[in-house]
Amino acid sequence: FALASLRPQLDACREMSRSAARVDVAVLGRFKAGKTSLINRLVGRDVLPVDVLPATAVVTTIAAAPEPRAVVRLVDGRAEAIGLDRIAEFVTERGNPDNAKGVAAVEVELPEAAALGGIRLVDTPGLGSIHAHNTRGTLEWLPRVGAAAVAISVEQPLSGDDLALLRNLAP
Repeated sequence: FALASLRPQLDACREMSRSAARVDVAVLGRFKAGKTSLINRLVGRDVLPVDVLPATAVVTTIAAAPEPRAVVRLVDGRAEAIGLDRIAEFVTERGNPDNAKGVAAVEVELPEAAALGGIRLVDTPGLGSIHAHNTRGTLEWLPRVGAAAVAISVEQPLSGDDLALLRNLAP
């Protein structure tokens, strides 16, 4: 996307991906900031659900693999393979209200994500939504990431919450 200001961070991610199997890059921001749409665009496929209401309720990862697949990881340790067409049933507030299904995360693998190299994108629930468990799930994931991108809506100005998130991520 010719974002020259991100070149140092991208170079650091490339270097980290050579030395480790995978680097998690979390896409963070307020609810309805366009995080999921950005990830769908980066992988070149509308695989993650978007909605006019806050949609993402569970952390979802996307990584490269030869064949497309999705796995639901439950908080009790069980895992279930699902079709890509069922992702919304587990990761959205509409399909899984208040995370009643006990989903810890959903892992998606796609051949289209090969262009990402050793990067695994992490779609996070929006911060500041009325659903406290969404914010909690995002904050619990943060220590696992190697890098973060903060999505800021073009419809809402940079807020104090956005600035606080950037300050917290800086270290």
